[in-house]
Amino acid sequence: MKKRIFILIASLIAAAMLSVTAQALTPYTAEDGSIIIADGTSIEECWSDVELTIAEVDDKTAIVNNFTGSGTAIWCMGFTPIDISACLETGYLEFKLYTSDPDVVIDGQFELNSNDDRSCDHNEINWGGFGTTRLLESGWNTIQLPLADAEEAGGAPDFTKIQMIRLYLFIYGPTDLAITDVRISPDATGLVTEPETEPAPETEPAPATEPEDKDTEPTATQAPANETEPAGTKAPETDKPADAPANTGLIIGIAVAAAVIIAVVVILIVRKKKK
Repeated sequence: MKKRIFILIASLIAAAMLSVTAQALTPYTAEDGSIIIADGTSIEECWSDVELTIAEVDDKTAIVNNFTGSGTAIWCMGFTPIDISACLETGYLEFKLYTSDPDVVIDGQFELNSNDDRSCDHNEINWGGFGTTRLLESGWNTIQLPLADAEEAGGAPDFTKIQMIRLYLFIYGPTDLAITDVRISPDATGLVTEPETEPAPETEPAPATEPEDKDTEPTATQAPANETEPAGTKAPETDKPADAPANTGLIIGIAVAAAVIIAVVVILIVRKKKK
């Protein structure tokens, strides 16, 4: 009995650990308002008909598809449901695709769906007609697929809970393949912080003003520049009315002194005559 209980507990623990390790990708919102589905750092609930691995490819962390030969290279990803209903008219499915030889890439097919059971070919939107050599270059390519251009397959998905993506590349020769930075952008530039917010009205820039020409004649509303006294320039000398009171006081003082002297002399003469 104890052995059975132990086995049951061990099974429950193993099932719990399996459910944790098999978690879907968890999208997150970037600073520019885009919803990042896969940034190349995890392959949780990512599958293909060949092994998918994480590696650094030309300075980008990416999910590498190790498909060789000719046929179809596939990336399938399940993730926590996201709501893209607010940006169906202006939004884009975007991702970065690496190929070492674009000449062997014939075409592609890309799909988004809302199926809880991860089934395909119904309740989805898809894009086709992609991947000619005129569109791809050797190395990293940024792919933008307008949501408004996608076609329904097996009925429309629930756009409030998109939770699976499939990317196909049809190739006819060996090439290194990788993807990263899989996201839903609210517009082509991915710079809308809130898709529901209306953009602010544009304002016309103020007209540029031409620099003043110092040699032009002043207008009626412009005072001539030479009418103002330059700083530090000595004004021409004029009579100083402020010194007049000082000169008048000096004259009065001299007159008073002279009168006193005369009075003293007169007094002395009178006294001498009386003697």
